[in-house]
Formats: sequence, structure tokens, C-alpha cells
Amino acid sequence: MTDVARKRALERRDLIPATFWIRAAVAAIFGLALLWRIGNGAQVVIRDGGALFGIAALRPAPIPEFLIYLTIDVLLITVVMWLYFRALQISPLSIVRAVSLAMHRRLFAQGWLAPARAVIREKGSRYMLLVSLIFSVTNKVDKKLVTVSDIFTEAFAYGVGLSISFWIMGCVRRSDFAAAARGNWKWISLAAALDAVSLLFQLASYAPA
Repeated sequence: MTDVARKRALERRDLIPATFWIRAAVAAIFGLALLWRIGNGAQVVIRDGGALFGIAALRPAPIPEFLIYLTIDVLLITVVMWLYFRALQISPLSIVRAVSLAMHRRLFAQGWLAPARAVIREKGSRYMLLVSLIFSVTNKVDKKLVTVSDIFTEAFAYGVGLSISFWIMGCVRRSDFAAAARGNWKWISLAAALDAVSLLFQLASYAPA
């Protein structure tokens, strides 16, 4: 459902400004959720995460460490989002999802021939291969960020970081942000809401028991 809404929000739109609006809406949703939690007595705490990247000689204070991991996460996910959303734009949704599932579940476990054929034939599928490879790194970084903070703090910071990243990219390319949003708010809002729910479940799976 999330990918259907994303595909409709990106349809016949400039990718970068359209993605900016989706990410900004996701950040706004988590911002409201975080404010609601603070209003109900929750505290935003950034804890000591230990040695940076497991290197004993590198042990920054908790907030700088959080920001280092967040910056790396945002930069990598910016690339992932561009590849993923571009694949949604140029390839049939069924192929994009099939290749995504194959890369996650079957590429090494049950054989590589079918996914390889899709990758060769579809440009969007080649993008999805890169997405899966980068996710293998970012999932570990996301888990670290959730461990040293909490689900909603990490999600809001991540959302703001991605919004800034795509805004800068759009400004550099002199993209028309207004055109990407015009007549598109229904799909942007739906894509953002579903994305926020999906992200919440993903980050919740990383939280300490």
C-alpha cells in the first residue's frame, strides 16, 4: 500500500522535490508524535552508545555520537530513497516489489537465477539491488540510533535529516517544489502516513526488549 501511494505521488513529477514533500510530511507526523509524548511526560534522552563503530579509541559524548551516526544514516538513505523512488517511477510496481522481496529473502537462500534475470532486464530492478545492499548497512545504523535514543526521537531526527537533504538537492538542481506538490497533496499525505507507520514498525523491531 505504501509503494502504491508513493508511485502515485511520484507519477509525472520531478523526483527530488516530490520526494522532499513526502519526507517533510513524514517528519511532521513524527514531530507531532514526539511533541505528544513530551506533553505526556516522556523525556528525550540521548544515551552513551559506547565506542564509535566499535573502535575503543573513539568515544565521543552521546549527542555528537548520535549526530555522527545520524549523518551517515541520512546520507545513505538519501541515496536509497532516490534509487527506490526512481525505480517506482520507471518500472512496474509488481516487478519492483518482486525483486525487492527476492533480494531480501531468496537471492542467496534459494537461488539467484530469477532475481538476476529481473535485474538484467529492468533498470529499476538494478536500482533495487543497490537499495538492498545499502539497506544491509543502514539497518545496523538505525538499530544503533534507536538503542541510544528511542523510536520517536530517531524517527523525527531521521525525517528532518532526509527533508533537509532532498531540499538541498532540489535547490542545487533549481527544482520546482510548488509544481511537485500542486494537485498532489492527497497522494503525498497518504504516502507519508503509510511511510510513517511502516517506519515505526521497523524501528520498533530494533528497540531493546
